[in-house]
Parts: sequence; C-alpha cells; structure tokens
Amino acid sequence: MSDTTRVMWNGTVRALPFREQVEAARVAGCSVIAITPSDYNKWLGTGTSTSDLKRVAVTY
Repeated sequence: MSDTTRVMWNGTVRALPFREQVEAARVAGCSVIAITPSDYNKWLGTGTSTSDLKRVAVTY
C-alpha cells in the first residue's frame, strides 16, 4: 500500500471559483489542492477571508 498524497494543481481548474476547484479535487481523488499566491490574493481582494477558504476546503 502506497502512502502518497494526490495533489490537484490549480492550473487545471483555475477558471473555476474556489469552491468548485475544491470539489473538482475531491472528485479526482485528491486530498490537497495547490493554490498560487496570486489566486489567494485575488480571493482575499473579493472579501473572502482565509477562514472562509479553510471552511470551504474542509467541507469537501
């Protein structure tokens, strides 16, 4: 049995809103999604907090 973590590169889902990116990662069997600093800052600029992003990530 392998002890690997599957990571979704957000470049494959960047056009989607964060919630849908997380859902796509889940559907693909990934337990982690990589995000870029620029995307993170973009979400913060829309009024989404770090706590909001964490809440979405753990919901899925």
